[in-house]
Amino acid sequence: MPDTSHPLLNFVSSAFGAISISIWMCATLPQLLQNYKAKSTKGISIHFLGLWFLGDALNFTGCLLTGQLLFQTLLAGFFVFSDSMLLLQRHYYLRRARAPAYQLPPQATPFKISATILSSTASALGSPLWSRELPVASESHTIGRIIAWSCTAIYILSRIPQLRKNYQRKSTEGVSPLLFCCTLAGNLTYTLSILTSTELLFLESSRPLFLQRELPYILGSMGTVVFDLGFFWQWRMYAKAPLVAYEMHNVETDREESAAFAD
Repeated sequence: MPDTSHPLLNFVSSAFGAISISIWMCATLPQLLQNYKAKSTKGISIHFLGLWFLGDALNFTGCLLTGQLLFQTLLAGFFVFSDSMLLLQRHYYLRRARAPAYQLPPQATPFKISATILSSTASALGSPLWSRELPVASESHTIGRIIAWSCTAIYILSRIPQLRKNYQRKSTEGVSPLLFCCTLAGNLTYTLSILTSTELLFLESSRPLFLQRELPYILGSMGTVVFDLGFFWQWRMYAKAPLVAYEMHNVETDREESAAFAD
C-alpha cells in the first residue's frame, strides 16, 4: 500500500503509470496503419510478432492467476488483441499476395474488428470495476511468478528476430519507427512508475516483497529498452542505404515466411 505521507511522489508515480498506459493503448496503431497503406507486412519479422504475442498472452494469463487489478487484466487482454491484429494483417496480406482475389468479408475487415473491440475495451476500462482485484487462489501466485519471469525472457528475446531481419536486408523499410518509439516510451515510463513508488522508496518493511513482485517487470521493461535503442541505431544506419539488399531479401524469404501461414 502506498505511503500516504508522500502525496506528491504518489502523484508522480501514478502519472508515470497513466502515461505508460496511454502510450501502450496506441502502440501498435502506427504499424497497423503503415501495413494498411503499404498493403504489405514484409518488413516485420513473423518471429518478432510471434514472440510478442506469446509474451502478452502469458502476461494476460499471469494477471488472471495472480489476481491483478481488473484494469491491468483488461489492458493485458487488449495487448493480446493488438498483437492478434498485426498477425491477422500479416495473414491477410500474405494470402492476398498469393491469391489476389482473396478478401475478408466487408463486415470483418481488420479495422472494423479493431474499432469494435477497442470501443468495448475502452468502455470496460471506464467502468467502476476497474480498480477491483480479481479473485485468485493462493497457490496460483507461484505459477504467476514463473509466468512473470517467462514473460521477461520472451519480451527481451522478441526484438532479436526483428533486429536480425533488419541486419540481413540492411534496411528498416516496412517497420514503423513510431512502433518502437511507443514501446520505448511505454517501457521507460512504466519502469519510472515502479521506481518512484513510495512502497519501494520509504516502506522498508515491505520493500523486499515489493522488489520480489516487481523485479521481473522492471528487468523486462529495461531489457527491451536496450533492444529498442538497437532498432533506432539500425534505422539511422540504414536510412540512406540502397533498397537492393531489401528487395533481394524479400525474394529469398517470401516463401519461407509465407509457409508460417500456409493452410
